[in-house]
Amino acid sequence: MEGGIPVEKALDWTRGKGVNDVLDLAIALESHAYDLYVKMERAMASEAAKRAFQVLAAEEKVHLERMVAMLDKRRFPDAGQ
Repeated sequence: MEGGIPVEKALDWTRGKGVNDVLDLAIALESHAYDLYVKMERAMASEAAKRAFQVLAAEEKVHLERMVAMLDKRRFPDAGQ
């Protein structure tokens, strides 16, 4: 898995965990993937390769923002009212 751990290990970890804990893990994995793609983009010599990693990083950032928003809604349901 792009987040740095095998899918089976992540799934095993989620057994018996609550939604907030699973979202915390997902956020950590997305953050790891984002950091990896940013580092890869910086390491590339080819502009095409740089652009590919920029796109991947941007997608991970969107995923990360959505998951943080979901977790915030769960943790602070009355915020914004």
